[in-house]
Amino acid sequence: MNPGFARRHEIWGVVTGAAFLLLSLSLFSFRREGGNLIGALGEFLAGNLVAAFGFGAYLLAIEFLLGTLYLFGRRGRTEIALRASSMLVVMFAVCAMLHLALRDSGITEEVLPGGVIGEVVGEVMRSLVGLAGAFVVLLSLLLITLLLRTSFSIAEMARRASDQGIGLTSEASSSRNRFSISS
Repeated sequence: MNPGFARRHEIWGVVTGAAFLLLSLSLFSFRREGGNLIGALGEFLAGNLVAAFGFGAYLLAIEFLLGTLYLFGRRGRTEIALRASSMLVVMFAVCAMLHLALRDSGITEEVLPGGVIGEVVGEVMRSLVGLAGAFVVLLSLLLITLLLRTSFSIAEMARRASDQGIGLTSEASSSRNRFSISS
């Protein structure tokens, strides 16, 4: 990798790391009546992010942390662009699911659980495919994003689960046989 490009990664890593810290502190100290750890900017930032994303705003802080780690891993430009765009997909899907799951729960009266974005995406999905269909589509979208962002493999996980299941049933059979022989 080009040394100048690697250096830019480190600089952007520091910037996203600082953004993670500032965003986390502003969100975790957010109160509607004021008094944010990051001051007026933190109050403004947290208020708008909570209004837009609801509880999903906290996921944005986690995404900044993951982005920081990713940048220090010296990835290529294309990988970074894909990761950033997948972050938006995850945010929108999670916000929509928060809205659909918690909209009538009464957990909070001041904030929409998925924010305005979750409300819009969730209600559009619900009107198109119904509540259950919206969850199926959104979970599928999250799973596809997980497959694209990581080395996670559904086939490998199924194989391991199958191997574990076969191992457990053979252990249970041998235990049952030992018990019946000794009785």
